[in-house]
Amino acid sequence: MLLSLILPALAAATLGGPCHDSTSSAGSSVVSAAISIPASPVTTTSVCNAITAPATLFAPTFSDETEHAGLAANIDATVTERPMHVMWTSFRPTLADSDSVTHASTDSTATRRRVRAPAVEYSDWYARRLTIHKWASYFTLPLFVAQYITGERIYKHGQADRTAYKLHPYFAASIGTLFLVNSVTGVWNLTEARHDPEGRVRRTIHGLLMLTADAGFVTTGILARDADTSPQKRDQHRQIALTSMGVALASYLIMLPPFRGSD
Repeated sequence: MLLSLILPALAAATLGGPCHDSTSSAGSSVVSAAISIPASPVTTTSVCNAITAPATLFAPTFSDETEHAGLAANIDATVTERPMHVMWTSFRPTLADSDSVTHASTDSTATRRRVRAPAVEYSDWYARRLTIHKWASYFTLPLFVAQYITGERIYKHGQADRTAYKLHPYFAASIGTLFLVNSVTGVWNLTEARHDPEGRVRRTIHGLLMLTADAGFVTTGILARDADTSPQKRDQHRQIALTSMGVALASYLIMLPPFRGSD
């Protein structure tokens, strides 16, 4: 039966003609006789319909040309409005988006960097006072060493060490004079630089430590008048003098470049 359906279609294709509505009774009879099946008239039209039925089943059908044109227009509009790369970017950022974010971050960082503190003007005398202040500090350091050596000899031997006993007051007066110069120039420059944020904390700490050392040296000088007759006053004189030297040295060190760090 299957051959009776297929052979007429193949014969029609071999002859190069399309499917016709004519009846192929001869071909069907031969096939039917060969396979002992009663021949039945089979038309090439029915065979063509049987062959093309699966394609027709899956192919889209349109009622008329108007509906076909409208559906095609809708498909074109959808493809135009939502291209594939737009659907993809909804799930994954593109390189252009990341570049825009990077440029925005860079612009904001550059804006923050452009915000600077207003410039602070210093007078010419600020530099002169600073030079005097530094040189006074340089001369103070060897005087500290000389004062400590002579003071320790007096503390151990008393007036028996005549050289140390005579030199110690001169060293003390020299240190007092240099500290007075440094106090005036330092406070003056500290006041002028009060609006400069760079190094402000370090300058303030330096000034407070030096003023504390000044108070200690003044107290040391007051106690020196009774140090010869009172062992208690002598001990106090020595302790306050050494403490004042230590505070002054700490204040001096934080102003040196190796110990400044970040302000």
